[in-house]
Amino acid sequence: MNWHYAAKKFGNPEFEEWYGLVEVFDESLHTETEACVIGASPEELAKWLRQAADDVEKYGVVDEN
Repeated sequence: MNWHYAAKKFGNPEFEEWYGLVEVFDESLHTETEACVIGASPEELAKWLRQAADDVEKYGVVDEN
């Protein structure tokens, strides 16, 4: 089983687009909307944000098709 964060493009190409953080599980999109990253402490939050950034750089943008 493989779980990681990735980026997903949201919005409308004719109006406005942005990227949000999503969760991916076994190569299937786990969250349809942007994920909220939380932690029990500022240090834990920073750890998850670093993990999310590393995952986005590694896995890139999710193909939503």
